[in-house]
Amino acid sequence: MPDLTDLPVELIDEIFYFAFTSKDVYNEDLVDINGLSRLLLVNRKHHQVFLPRVYSSWTYNGTRHSYSSLWKFLRTVVTNPDLAATVQVLAIGNWGACPPFYIERNRELQDGDEQFQFTSHDKEVVRSAIQHAGLSSELGSLFMDAIFTKCNGYRDKRPLIALTLTNLPNLSTVYACVPGRLSSFKELHLFGEVPAFSEEGPDIDKEDIKQPPLRLNEIWPVFYLHGLRTLYLYNFDPDGFGSLFEEKIKDTLKSLTFSWDKDRSKTKEKINGKKRTISHISNREVWTAIQKYKDTLEYLDVLHEFRPGSRTAKYRFSDHFGPLSHFTKLRYLSILTEMLIGGYAETPTTVQLKDTLPASIESLVLPTQECPKTTPSIAIQLEEVASQLPRCFRNRIRFGMQGRLCNSRIVRDHCPFPLGARCKSKNRWRKEYNMRGDGASRYAMAGTRAVRKREGRRETPSPPPPQFAGYSLITHVVPFQDHAGTPSFMVFQSHEEHPLPPLMNFNFYFTHPEGPLPDSEELGINLISMHDHILPQGPEPFHFRLDVYFLPGASTQDCMVHYGAEKATRDASAPPPTTPRMPGMVDVYSPMAGEYHPGLLFVHPGRSWGEEWQRICRIYFTPGQLDSFHEKWYEVEEVEEHRQSLGMEMWEHSWRSDHPDNVHARATRRGWTTW
Repeated sequence: MPDLTDLPVELIDEIFYFAFTSKDVYNEDLVDINGLSRLLLVNRKHHQVFLPRVYSSWTYNGTRHSYSSLWKFLRTVVTNPDLAATVQVLAIGNWGACPPFYIERNRELQDGDEQFQFTSHDKEVVRSAIQHAGLSSELGSLFMDAIFTKCNGYRDKRPLIALTLTNLPNLSTVYACVPGRLSSFKELHLFGEVPAFSEEGPDIDKEDIKQPPLRLNEIWPVFYLHGLRTLYLYNFDPDGFGSLFEEKIKDTLKSLTFSWDKDRSKTKEKINGKKRTISHISNREVWTAIQKYKDTLEYLDVLHEFRPGSRTAKYRFSDHFGPLSHFTKLRYLSILTEMLIGGYAETPTTVQLKDTLPASIESLVLPTQECPKTTPSIAIQLEEVASQLPRCFRNRIRFGMQGRLCNSRIVRDHCPFPLGARCKSKNRWRKEYNMRGDGASRYAMAGTRAVRKREGRRETPSPPPPQFAGYSLITHVVPFQDHAGTPSFMVFQSHEEHPLPPLMNFNFYFTHPEGPLPDSEELGINLISMHDHILPQGPEPFHFRLDVYFLPGASTQDCMVHYGAEKATRDASAPPPTTPRMPGMVDVYSPMAGEYHPGLLFVHPGRSWGEEWQRICRIYFTPGQLDSFHEKWYEVEEVEEHRQSLGMEMWEHSWRSDHPDNVHARATRRGWTTW
């Protein structure tokens, strides 16, 4: 058997993923660093090969990780330059000035912080870090004082974070706010951090506590970072954005993503005795501000949310972008249609879509709120864009709307509104998004403790937050008999030890005349493949089960009749049944506000998922009304697009119904295996 270090890199990646990765409470990949580190002890060769993997990515969350763990990491990278050079990705959150309070193991970590003592050697380590960062002697003295003097009864994490950032020479991606000079730094993702709790502070339910805005006056230095090429801003407050870009800022930015909402807001301070309403930045100002990047920008994802109605209508008539046709390198554009060509508040557009886009566009995402009503020609305009931009036509135009467009030769895939830096997907934001949630939890818990203290009660009798066991997730195939006694299957992902099926269900019918595959093992593998193809297509994890039936030679109406009969046998009854039975079926499907479907099923004409699996029909109907239904077929030749669209559509139906923090997850954490 070959040594692990001699295997191809891609094979090692797969082995490590299965051996050292599990799912945390957020369904995120959780790497077992302790287990991975034990490989370093096998022999010198293992240590040399796998050490960079252990240190390539590091996370610090101030609501869960102690001050001493942050210090130990800084000490390691300062005293081991070779190790520091292996760190490429850093995720930091909840490290601002805040008294120590942890949402897990609070007393244990607080005691550790209290007992932690620096040594004389530690001071030399900090001096070395300051020197490497290039700080002046005056600023270096301030850092020394801040680190080695406990102010206000607690230790400030900010100096350690700053020194850590400036002592990682090959750091390429940061999820957080960041100061100073980073020569290899190319990609930055920013969130506003939840503030420290104070008794005079606002209530936790205020929006700027749970979702603090990212204000330009706090993060403007990032626009001057020399190597920066990609910038994502979450909950961006763009006040002053236009004037900033008039300054001499580096014009090499290639990717820009941000969003902002609301047209007007009340100031917090009173002006001449009353609060004043201040207009936010306009679409036109943003378009003007990004002109300096017309020769470099390749990726642009912007979203200006607004509240349609008479109060905002007069501000929106002519407020849209100018042409982007001179952005000669722009390959990806995701933008609200009204931002690009107008059409707000029932105002007709005056600009043609084809006149606003550069020929370089390869991927185009155009959500809309009102454009189908204000611009009846939008379908024709999309056809013109497709003929004018052949590369974009090949990659498919994605167009989301309220209502339907008809009589068009272009197939438009449904897409959700672009999240414009609001995305929580695993590839962009999820870890930092969850860190910010931890910050909000800490704020709320600190508020509860303060109330108890004021009332003369003990501070810490409240129960600790639930501990989440690190279960591994697998896809289960559970056989059952339908109402007619026909073998059928539930397919769902759940904890290996607690196979509790999600309550959100979708019904799949295989109607091939020959029936299911005869080999039960092959059939099980095939059903798992079907589930695992659908699951990753949503923009974030979602929970569902597939109820799979085999009706050889059945018509659409036959499937609808079966659906109604099966649902009738599972409806709630009083008193509850004394013997276990299948979980119920969804009463009404609602993919978006105001849209309701009493019946939803999917029909597959093949014998198995692997056989022409692309050809799937989605059917909306009302049980009992066999002559009234709506079909949508996914054609054979469009594999990737329709696979993605199917998963996205199922996510839209299910994300409200079975959120990971709702009843299914809570029951699973309690060890339930049946309802």
